[in-house]
Amino acid sequence: MSIFNKILNILMLLLAITAVVFGVMLFQKREELRNRGDYMADIIHKVSKTLDDTSGTEINKKLDPTVSVVANPKASGYSLYHDNYAQLATVLKTFEQQAKAIVQQKDTLGDTLHSVMVGLEIPNPDSFAAVEFQTIDKYAAKDEELLKVVQQVTERDNTIIAKIGEAASAMGFSVDGEGIKSLEDYATPLGDFVSKSQALKTRCDTYAEHIQEVYGVWELTAPSLDGSDYADALSSAKGEMDSKKADYDQTKKDLAAARATIEKLNQKITDQMEKIAALNKKIDGLKKKLAEFIMKQGNKTINFVDLLEGKVLEVDKKWGFVVINLGKHNKVMVPGKKQNQKKVEKDVALPEDRRMDVARGDNYICQIKIVDVNDNCAIGDIVPGTMKGDAVMPGDKVFFARTPKFKEEKEGAGEGAAAASEEEAATPEAAETEPAAGDDAGGDDAATDDLGGDDELGGF
Repeated sequence: MSIFNKILNILMLLLAITAVVFGVMLFQKREELRNRGDYMADIIHKVSKTLDDTSGTEINKKLDPTVSVVANPKASGYSLYHDNYAQLATVLKTFEQQAKAIVQQKDTLGDTLHSVMVGLEIPNPDSFAAVEFQTIDKYAAKDEELLKVVQQVTERDNTIIAKIGEAASAMGFSVDGEGIKSLEDYATPLGDFVSKSQALKTRCDTYAEHIQEVYGVWELTAPSLDGSDYADALSSAKGEMDSKKADYDQTKKDLAAARATIEKLNQKITDQMEKIAALNKKIDGLKKKLAEFIMKQGNKTINFVDLLEGKVLEVDKKWGFVVINLGKHNKVMVPGKKQNQKKVEKDVALPEDRRMDVARGDNYICQIKIVDVNDNCAIGDIVPGTMKGDAVMPGDKVFFARTPKFKEEKEGAGEGAAAASEEEAATPEAAETEPAAGDDAGGDDAATDDLGGDDELGGF
């Protein structure tokens, strides 16, 4: 019994090994068949794409060789994938219909081309039988032969039309060559050509009659159009007509030039009157602004703008500008209009394009030029070449430098003038080393200049 079991185990082992070997072989065969099926599906998809590109069909969109119906059951109607074998015949039906349609189209085109050759009365049309265009190894040569015949027909028709046009031109009129080429209405331009040819003699006689009448109107000698010398007679008459017309044209030009000159002079007068009115209006506005911001007390003139003082808020060292706390609306205390009247608060705007001094304590630092004024702040560029001592820092004082004359007037006005304390006044060093700042900010001339333009007044 033990020997029998051993033999049985050996046989079972051999059978198992055989099963494994056959299983591997079957798996390899299955993979081979699957790869072949995928390859065929891909080829079918590419062929349908090629047929779509040249025929206008869209069958390629209904075929997909990659989508699996296991992952997407809804794809069973268009999937060429190997796991959709049950629906493969249905999916390939559309591809079969596409191929049949293309073949039918090819056969129809062959029949149509043969019919065209017969209709055009081409010699030996049977040489262009439909089968000649439907056969793969013959259609290329027949296509070339057909194109040559078509070119010959086109050249013949164009030559006929050109000769008709030359004849019409020789008789003094034109013919619609494109109209003759029309397949629907070629008879109309041809009929027109015939009628114009028949009417040529009558028209020439009518022209001659009217030419003589025209020259009579212009009091010129009418040309004689009889005989073979009509060309010389017309040439001479044309010269007389050109001379007459030149005189007429010159008269028209002279009249137009005179009218244009009068119109320009009238426009200049109007423009000057408008400029005078605008200047008068501007003068009135400037006088009003001057009255608001420049006060005279006895022999002293006080410019409210020069009383503005502020501080540096931010410094941009990279671009060389600072932000200060002065803007379009700044409150300053100014003396009253009368000698002993208390100071009053005045809203004064910081003007653009003015220079201000920057100082820290009694030490002058540099000058800035105001380039942009906002409601509550302004931006000033650091003027190159004016930097002395330390760099500008937030908190530094900004002010308009006072000339000595302005300081004397300020001292005479009393201790209450805004920005008159020693801590806020310009240092003697700054006044001596930067005379441009004093000239720009102080004195009667500076006040007048600052209020001299519409743009600056608008800032107030």
